[in-house]
Amino acid sequence: SVHFTLMRATHADLRIRLFKYGLSMQEVFEEFASRIATDMSDSIDFLEEVSLNKKNKALKKFSNSDAESIFSVIDQWRREAQTRA
Repeated sequence: SVHFTLMRATHADLRIRLFKYGLSMQEVFEEFASRIATDMSDSIDFLEEVSLNKKNKALKKFSNSDAESIFSVIDQWRREAQTRA
């Protein structure tokens, strides 16, 4: 079990978005962590971007556009998984 803190607004927006897809936070974070752990290129690209932003001190918190980027990647994964099925 892992616990971390999200900003209240981020948490609320994420729960709403995931509810629309019938997903739990646990399911999404588990999938995202798995993709990072298995070196999936789009996940690693995302990590490199976040790391670069942090190094440039441009990243103090995720903005709405960052959240949209995450959901865009998740949507892409879902579409790819559906085409493989």
